[in-house]
Amino acid sequence: MSLVVGETSVARVDERWSATGYWLICIFIVGLLIGFDLSGERIHNADIDDSLRGLQIKAFLEDGGWLRPAIPRILMPEPYISPWSRIVDLPYMLIAFSLQSALGAEDALAVAFQVWPAVMAVFFTIGVVGVLSRIAPREGELSPGMLCAVLVLMAFAIWEFSPGRIDHHNLQMVLLLTLIYGVGRFDRMGGAVVAISATISLLVGLETLPVIALVLGALALAWAAGLDGTRTMLASTAITCLVAVPILTFLVIGPSGFWRVENDAFSAPFAFALLGFGAIATVTLWLVPEASSAAFKFGLLATAGSMLSAVLLFAYPQLLAGPYAAIDDLARIYWFDRIDQEKSALEFFRTGDYGSLALLGIFSCVLAVSLQRALNAPRTANPQFAIIHAVAVALLLTALVSNRYLRFSAAVVPLLLPAAASVIREDSQVAVRRLAAFGGMAVVMATSFYFVVPFERKTTDAFDHLLWNDCKGADFSLLATLPPGQVMTPPALGLEIARRSQDSLTVSSVPFHRAAPAIGRVLRAFMSSSNNERNALLAGFDYLAVCRAPLGLVGSEKMPLFDAIMTGSAGPGLHPVSSVKQSDLIVLRIEK
Repeated sequence: MSLVVGETSVARVDERWSATGYWLICIFIVGLLIGFDLSGERIHNADIDDSLRGLQIKAFLEDGGWLRPAIPRILMPEPYISPWSRIVDLPYMLIAFSLQSALGAEDALAVAFQVWPAVMAVFFTIGVVGVLSRIAPREGELSPGMLCAVLVLMAFAIWEFSPGRIDHHNLQMVLLLTLIYGVGRFDRMGGAVVAISATISLLVGLETLPVIALVLGALALAWAAGLDGTRTMLASTAITCLVAVPILTFLVIGPSGFWRVENDAFSAPFAFALLGFGAIATVTLWLVPEASSAAFKFGLLATAGSMLSAVLLFAYPQLLAGPYAAIDDLARIYWFDRIDQEKSALEFFRTGDYGSLALLGIFSCVLAVSLQRALNAPRTANPQFAIIHAVAVALLLTALVSNRYLRFSAAVVPLLLPAAASVIREDSQVAVRRLAAFGGMAVVMATSFYFVVPFERKTTDAFDHLLWNDCKGADFSLLATLPPGQVMTPPALGLEIARRSQDSLTVSSVPFHRAAPAIGRVLRAFMSSSNNERNALLAGFDYLAVCRAPLGLVGSEKMPLFDAIMTGSAGPGLHPVSSVKQSDLIVLRIEK
């Protein structure tokens, strides 16, 4: 751990706190928080994506296919190609592969799903210590109590590392802290760390794209402003991008993936954006004298950046449709728009999640108080703190727009708590005035939203029962008796059947945006009042599966097939394999 804390411009060696001791505190507190999470019936951040990721890793272990990962048990009826990166799958697969001869494939995977998140938690603690060594390097700035407070505020992020949490967000958080650590170093090594962690992070998932764009842009602007150390930092970042992007891209998604265009996964547009940044920055640093005016540098960078953006949008206009272009109107209205984590922070008011609202309030206060240090940073030869503060602000703003980003905000904003405390100690009157003004404004806004966006008791309708019911507690043994075939399924039930069944059965949809065309097909089949149209939608499938639901649900009048199945009169072409009265899982054979 001694390598984590290097020389800084603001703290002598004898002033710095013990990295090893503070790392052990991190391990202890993170272990306690994860243990608390495991004490409940289910882990706090558990998500359906864990199940889908598990299927993808299992398929990887079975067939070893690295490029274009498909999940064989999902046919829409076309194969389901996952946008999720093999970088995330690889450690689980390696652990399971090494254990399967002793434990069997299923148990080996189960062990891998428990072990690897905990290992990543250790990496996360190293990242926490590394970043804090740059933000608060002096012993007086970071006491053990302050470190504990930082980690407690990070709980929502730390719970991403609970055993069984195998979605890619935990790896993204490790990479995010690595990137911020690189910014904190602000030297040649730091630039290389920023470029490599940014590239790997985008290969893992595009959630961190706004932060990466902000960091790269901020480095360029800091150089244009003539701030100390920025030339070396920018040059290192740019040159490493030019080298790392093609190598890592070819290794992870292959040459075909490099040239492919996908809105929701790393592909040609994003690779060329990073390469374009690297080329523009390298050429600019080479040709433009350091003594040039800031206005000239700003203008040159703005022109080159605008041209790069225009070329990319001209070459890849489909990017304007966003990552969810595959979601049609029906799937958006009845499925996607009902997903809580895709909604804004106003959803916390509707659901009465005042804990998350309080967390957002605390984060806002931390950023408001530490703003003074960020504003002073360029004048004190410490531009890296201003960039890190801007990253934290950006993550908080994205959490307000889409509450799925709250976990990322929780991984970064608490790291600024020691800086906020330092500002209060150094100039308590200014800090208190700013905190009072900002806190008062926040209270007024929160109170207004409380009355404008009142608490709503969650209700479910027929569409919720169709799309989100996974037949929990039902007897699925019937599936083992069915001849091989393709099953048309609503998304939640489809994921459950895919988890339980053998490869003899495939499902049509799962609750993920790439399966939205299949979700829309299910909705059209249930909503159609025409037998001919319904038969056309069911064509290509052998079975139709659905979970039993109460009669007379709100919205059921819009789905004739839904009510018909629940009453046992599905109509021509659909023959029950199971009785409605005997099981919550209803399977009908489709006549061909």
